[in-house]
Amino acid sequence: MRISHLVYSNTGGAGTIAISLTNKGNKSNKYLNKIIFTGPKLSQIYKKIKKNKYSYIKTFKGFQFFSWVNVIFRLAKFKSDLVFVHNYMVIPALAYSYVFNKKIIFVDHAAYNIKGYKDILIAKLSKFFSFNIIVLNDDNYKFYRKYDISKNMIHLIHNGIDEKFFKRKKIKRNINKSFKIGMSARLDSFKLQELIIKALSNK
Repeated sequence: MRISHLVYSNTGGAGTIAISLTNKGNKSNKYLNKIIFTGPKLSQIYKKIKKNKYSYIKTFKGFQFFSWVNVIFRLAKFKSDLVFVHNYMVIPALAYSYVFNKKIIFVDHAAYNIKGYKDILIAKLSKFFSFNIIVLNDDNYKFYRKYDISKNMIHLIHNGIDEKFFKRKKIKRNINKSFKIGMSARLDSFKLQELIIKALSNK
């Protein structure tokens, strides 16, 4: 099976996940994965990937639709059987799916607090085209359920962590003892790192 991943070309969690899935999948003889990055600039991190494992399509702000034909062409050239859409280039993916009768899976990496008209459109399109959606938190799951999308079409993966396997460890709180907090994320207003500081500053 040939699997393509449509990913925004800037640094972010979606790209990291796509790379992990691609590396894991390519170790199997059953799957052949390729990433198609689209955006105004390709992150230096992604340039470290082997060139035969990805391709890049440059886009221009406000004129992304000009690249849609190129995206469809790249998917067709790779003969993709399945397309993972990581929050980006949904319309060309749907066009490819319709023309070539292939499956797509939409992976929603976006936070619930920045949902907008594009997300509402995706929710309605998913109901019409019957493609599956992967969400990473309960809020996004409820968001899609609000638009009467079948439970069988929405798959909840809590930030990619299997909570049945990784159990929470109870730690006795000691206010006099120092401790360290780690966060695997970029510094961004959406990540609310300042909230941790505010929470710790309140006694």
